[in-house]
Amino acid sequence: MFRILITIFIVLLTSQAHARHDGEHLYVQNCAACHGYNGDGGMGVPLSLPDFLSTASNEYLF
Repeated sequence: MFRILITIFIVLLTSQAHARHDGEHLYVQNCAACHGYNGDGGMGVPLSLPDFLSTASNEYLF
């Protein structure tokens, strides 16, 4: 039973790491030119503004 739990834990950790990398790659490829590499803004609105984050829906962001 312990081995099964450890295996599940490892699979979950590695899948989250891939998802983070994929998300970072997509952001750099599609968003960073306007919104900045850290989301601090540029030609586009800063994505790190609390007002923007609290009003934008997940559907709008993704």
